[in-house]
Amino acid sequence: MKVPVKVDGRELTLSNLDKVLYPDYGFTKAEVIDYYSRIAPVLLPHLRGRP
Repeated sequence: MKVPVKVDGRELTLSNLDKVLYPDYGFTKAEVIDYYSRIAPVLLPHLRGRP
C-alpha cells in the first residue's frame, strides 16, 4: 500500500511501510520513519552546518 504524505510543503509517497528493515529487532520501515520524525527536533540542530 502507498501512503501519500506532505512534508515541508512537498508531497511524498511512502510505500512498503510494513517491510522489516532491522530483522534482528523486528523494526519496520514505518517504525523507523516514526522514530526519526519524533527525534528530528532534537537531532537536526546538532547536524546543522555538517556535510
